[in-house]
Amino acid sequence: MKRIVSSKLDDIARQEQEYLDKINPLNSKYEQQVTNWRQAARDVSSAVEKRVLDAIGDTSLEIEVTAREGFPEGYEVYIRVNDDNRRDHALSWTYEASLSDSGKLRFESNSWSGLKVTTPEQLSDLKESVRVMEVLQNIDWKDVLSVDKSQYDYNKFIDSGLAKEIRDLENSKPNFADMKKAAQVEELIGTNKIVYVAGLPDEDASYGHFSGYINLVSESAATYSVILIGQHVVDRAKEGDENSIDYLKRIVNGGGYAKRKKKSNVLKAIQIDKIFDVDALG
Repeated sequence: MKRIVSSKLDDIARQEQEYLDKINPLNSKYEQQVTNWRQAARDVSSAVEKRVLDAIGDTSLEIEVTAREGFPEGYEVYIRVNDDNRRDHALSWTYEASLSDSGKLRFESNSWSGLKVTTPEQLSDLKESVRVMEVLQNIDWKDVLSVDKSQYDYNKFIDSGLAKEIRDLENSKPNFADMKKAAQVEELIGTNKIVYVAGLPDEDASYGHFSGYINLVSESAATYSVILIGQHVVDRAKEGDENSIDYLKRIVNGGGYAKRKKKSNVLKAIQIDKIFDVDALG
């Protein structure tokens, strides 16, 4: 049995490796396409951000400029000023300029800090904010925001056929983990070994879910015949309780009542790393 199971595990490992050998190069190629597409979009936004920063020039303000595609369309620039709200800052504020695909400009400005001008540093900071605001007012935003989106057109960078091939492979991927577990479970069938299950449902609905040990007696195409064994029985047997030891030995030697359980439920509940050999009790 061990030789057969080992052979099955080897075969499953071979199938899994063949799957990985097929899909990994495709994923790498797709990820590179996505990286190139994102970089192309970033190149465009960086150029827009640079134009805005160049127009502002040297400044003592803390300024963050973000250029991005608008939602659901158009292109926009979002500017945050003095976001750190330092004591020497008079005002924290934002400025947003956007251009729709139809050519309509929209502007919005906001502040969340309140005005603070009780020190010379704050007054100087306020004057610099006013200067920058005037610069922003005089930028030719229609020109700045009229970007060529074809430079980062998704369909120009991403191969839709490749993406579909990857999706198809992922959708048809065998459940290798369950296949491996099924092969390992097969090795336990008809032995004196028991294995822990957590939350095994009762198909007869006489009780909810069972957590404890099972002894696998036999299998069919869709089910396993198992004997349910309470956790407390195993615990007491491990502690040397003679009645519990005798009970376990009787069960694994054909003295228990077996119930049929769906393979899918058993494989989901079984914890294959928690196997106990009743023969080890002596």
